[in-house]
Amino acid sequence: MTMRRLNSTDGRAILAATTLLALGTVVRITLAPDAAEVAWRPATAERAAETLGQVRNDVDQALMREAEAARPLGLRERINVNRADESSLRRLPGVGPTRAAAILRDRSSQGPFHSLQDLTRVPGIGEGLVKRLAPHVDFASDTQISSSRPPSSGIDLNRAQINELEQITGIGPALATRIAEFRAYHGRFETVDDLLDVPGIGPSKLEMLRDQGYVR
Repeated sequence: MTMRRLNSTDGRAILAATTLLALGTVVRITLAPDAAEVAWRPATAERAAETLGQVRNDVDQALMREAEAARPLGLRERINVNRADESSLRRLPGVGPTRAAAILRDRSSQGPFHSLQDLTRVPGIGEGLVKRLAPHVDFASDTQISSSRPPSSGIDLNRAQINELEQITGIGPALATRIAEFRAYHGRFETVDDLLDVPGIGPSKLEMLRDQGYVR
């Protein structure tokens, strides 16, 4: 059989046909990919959406923590160092991110704090900072809070804030502040008689405290 030689017209026709075939293949792959590709694309998109959502959530949480840390303390507000998170601890004067993290580590390894003196076991917290913290911290633990059942009347001398102590007859702002600072530094009062150790409290004021307050 004799083969006819291709002329230029035949060559152009074959080139055009080949081009159309290649273009058709590209269109088919783009518009109708195989099953593996179809399964891969939605899974990848779903993972990307989940990752983006997690990143957004992490950013929102970080912004909320920073906003909480920047919130100034209210008048006579106290931070419970046995329950506060890092953002709340950073609201205390002189306690930045490093000291707040150190407080959390110490609390986790050594247990709850019972007095201001206990805070000095935290690296970076000395007597000077402890004095600044005295009016702003509280040490009540979850166990003490849940198990405490105050009587029908009277003031809990171990948990009362300064303004609550001022409600006791004969206790003004200065003495109420000394009671709160003494309690914060030395720990909870075991009996009402322990308040005799607070400067400015003698037998007569002690009886006022005994009549209007209690210790648990």
